[in-house]
Amino acid sequence: KDRLTVLTSLVVCAVLFPTCHLMNCGGCICERHQIPVVHVICATLLLFIHRALFWTVNVLFDGPMLITLLECIVTSCVCAFRLRASRFSLWECVRKGLRTAMSEHSLSLKLPVFFALMITFNNMCLYYLDLPVYFVARSFSPLFNVILFYRMLKDRRLLLILPGIALIIVGYIITMVEENTINLLIAEGVILGVLSSLFVEFYTLETNKLPDKTPEVYLKQVYVNNVCGVILLLVGAFATSELTELQFLPIAPTLDTLVFWSLLVLGCICAAIVGGVVLEEINSYPSFHRQMLGLVRSVLQTIAAVFIFFVYTTKLWWVGVLLVAIGTALYIVGQRKHEETAAYSSTKAPVSQLPLLVSD
Repeated sequence: KDRLTVLTSLVVCAVLFPTCHLMNCGGCICERHQIPVVHVICATLLLFIHRALFWTVNVLFDGPMLITLLECIVTSCVCAFRLRASRFSLWECVRKGLRTAMSEHSLSLKLPVFFALMITFNNMCLYYLDLPVYFVARSFSPLFNVILFYRMLKDRRLLLILPGIALIIVGYIITMVEENTINLLIAEGVILGVLSSLFVEFYTLETNKLPDKTPEVYLKQVYVNNVCGVILLLVGAFATSELTELQFLPIAPTLDTLVFWSLLVLGCICAAIVGGVVLEEINSYPSFHRQMLGLVRSVLQTIAAVFIFFVYTTKLWWVGVLLVAIGTALYIVGQRKHEETAAYSSTKAPVSQLPLLVSD
């Protein structure tokens, strides 16, 4: 059954990649929507690939951080290749001083750290918790946004978002309690999910502060982000002794070995594609539509994961997921109404971006 599930995932990947390409080339997708659509498809595939690599593939290798590390290395190499004409050099940045060099290139010095921690917590959360509960486990971004900008709550218009926050908290508690009852919830996964929500918020807020929003700046920032991710993940793998898992990399000519390496290659491709479009999407597309698209994707991937991976759930578990989804939707709508009112009254206020995707 596990092998059939993984092979099905591979077939889905093989079909969706050329389909997406043909749709983009043939004009079936409006040009202005290509980036969000590509991001959604590749981010979803990446999650299912990670789930298969972490939970399903029958090999001795057990290295979630090493898998993420390889994806960061591949993305860094792709960015370096695309930047070869600009002569952008990380070594020169280090030699001049990172703060000065980042400022010269209109890059953020905080963003690479937030990115590295975000993807680490994202994938480790998925490693400890199964994919069906992944959406709920990382659903606290709205709550952290309110905490970070609590002074804004003096504005009565923001009371629109409080019912959404309340529903998210109630739904989170219900789902987690049920998950612990039926599937034995792992505490590390819960903590990592909360930390992931926090750094997703930090990451997107810092992305919005990039001074120069051009494709070349995005590419440079993605390059720096992934190099920082390589360093952090390498340190993490060393500190947790995960480097010893390298000796268990499958090399025997078996079906499991073929599936493992195929998924790993597909994961690297998806990660590189997501890395190439995520910053531009955050800065170039309306937050409301992007957030709603992310919410729909998260709910659909939760439903799909339950059926594809044969995960046992209860009615109360689904009630919790539904409450989180409704609460998130109410929060997004409330944010939009506040932004429209703020724009109308010409008052300056921090604008939240609620990313519900990976690297996600």
